[in-house]
Amino acid sequence: MSNRFEDKIIQCRDCKMDFTFTASDQEFYFSKSFTNDPVRCKSCRQRRKQELGGSSDRSSGYGGGSYGGYMTLASLVHFSDRLRCGVDVVGISNFVTFLTNTQEYRRDLRRVEYGDERDPRMRAHLEKISPLNQVDRIRVPLMVVQGKNDPRVPLSEAEQMVQAVRAQGQTCAYLMAKDEGHGFAKKPNADFQFLSTIQFLQEHLLGRESVR
Repeated sequence: MSNRFEDKIIQCRDCKMDFTFTASDQEFYFSKSFTNDPVRCKSCRQRRKQELGGSSDRSSGYGGGSYGGYMTLASLVHFSDRLRCGVDVVGISNFVTFLTNTQEYRRDLRRVEYGDERDPRMRAHLEKISPLNQVDRIRVPLMVVQGKNDPRVPLSEAEQMVQAVRAQGQTCAYLMAKDEGHGFAKKPNADFQFLSTIQFLQEHLLGRESVR
């Protein structure tokens, strides 16, 4: 340990009580660039950890659209212990069903991009990495946004994911616009999506009740 750090008495940011900020804790904070952040005492850190579901790092959400929607679902599969929620906008939930159901004029280009599902080995790989087939690993709230007339990522990608997540007993908000495609282009719909997303994040990321 570097000699630049020494134990010192400081005030907890939450309870305002004095406590010993040890040299080892200071070195950790410095290594993570937390040097300007107010510090909590051990009791308040434990309380904060419980409030965030068991991890003091679990204070982030993940969101994205199209391929970013797939990445959102994949992130929830692999990092539910580090995330609080996710927002999937027109995302791919299963590469095989996506390639089967996307518009025909796009299919060959997408096969070049993602892999040809007609090849047995590639099909097995695509099934393996598809969030739909690992939905039991999603343990945080999810919001899914989809346009009914999407020619790129078909409606079925969203609906099968919503159904699967809800079947696991997990929270899944679903916003589907009957007059939209790959993303919400009409201002009333885009505004509604924006406000609905804020409400979802207020509740599941920030832990606040929605503003009415």
